[in-house]
Amino acid sequence: MKSTNQNIKSISNKISKYFHHPSVVLWRSLELEAIVENLSKINKVHPMLDLGCGEGKIAEIIFGKKHIDVGMDPEPEMVTQAIKNSIYKKVVPGDARDMPFKSNSFNFIFSNSVIEHIDGIDSVIKEASRILISGGSFMFTVPNEKLRRNLFFTRLFRQVGLVGAGKWYSRSINSQLDHYNLLSEKQWRKLLDKNKLKIIYIAYYLDKRQTALWDIFRVLFLIFKPIQKNYWVEKIQDKVTTYLLKEIVNWECNEDEGSCTIIIAKKV
Repeated sequence: MKSTNQNIKSISNKISKYFHHPSVVLWRSLELEAIVENLSKINKVHPMLDLGCGEGKIAEIIFGKKHIDVGMDPEPEMVTQAIKNSIYKKVVPGDARDMPFKSNSFNFIFSNSVIEHIDGIDSVIKEASRILISGGSFMFTVPNEKLRRNLFFTRLFRQVGLVGAGKWYSRSINSQLDHYNLLSEKQWRKLLDKNKLKIIYIAYYLDKRQTALWDIFRVLFLIFKPIQKNYWVEKIQDKVTTYLLKEIVNWECNEDEGSCTIIIAKKV
């Protein structure tokens, strides 16, 4: 997937409104660009659901305010904040494994970097299929199994012969990030097919080089976290973030190495 000036410029200012840490800006920029580039592949018919909406930051960046009918999140504080931000027409609390909606309620479900964090992915997909109207679309982004081996420090440990340390580092990072489901394309197809959801589009982003850079920034600024309010640390972080927002437009992704997956599935 290649970055395009038009798409990235349309979201870069919005990203900088909410995200400032270099690793977060890098990940979100590539992630949201992948979403924006592929929205045209979907017939986005109301009613629409943002599954795992959080405070509504991502929905506002991509769709704007009051475009999505319902935002749902399991965390009460996130629901409260989303209501306060007026991003959705309606916000409700709910567990993705047992959603508080009638069957055949939505034409479009959107979920960004959410369902990899839910233990019990089978129930999530089953519920998504249940609440979708026949012919409705489910668009979601998730990290995949390649994230484990694309981490910079995992690769570094392996290259110097410390394979065990590399595996430990990968497990540690994914544990910290609450990644329960890092599935391959084959696994996603099997799971979705079982629940009457047919993949109509699948692509990858955040390749090996980009993942490595994300990992370096994450660790580097974690080291400096105790002095995060230091003038020079803040200055360097701002410079790196500004550079990323400007230069990511020129990046290309080797999709064969993508650590993250974007999937559009249709209920059949």
